[in-house]
Amino acid sequence: CGNCSWHGDADLNGAKMISLLGQSVSLPRGSGYLCCNLSTDSSGLLQSPAL
Repeated sequence: CGNCSWHGDADLNGAKMISLLGQSVSLPRGSGYLCCNLSTDSSGLLQSPAL
């Protein structure tokens, strides 16, 4: 950085972010951050009656 003289590596930072993302989605119950909550129906579509 020209202002603070910080030096970073974009590849290393990217690898760290991918690792954190992988850890969050591989939790036993899931993270809930990257997908819709499937326990509720928010589609607005009518469900067929149970037989």
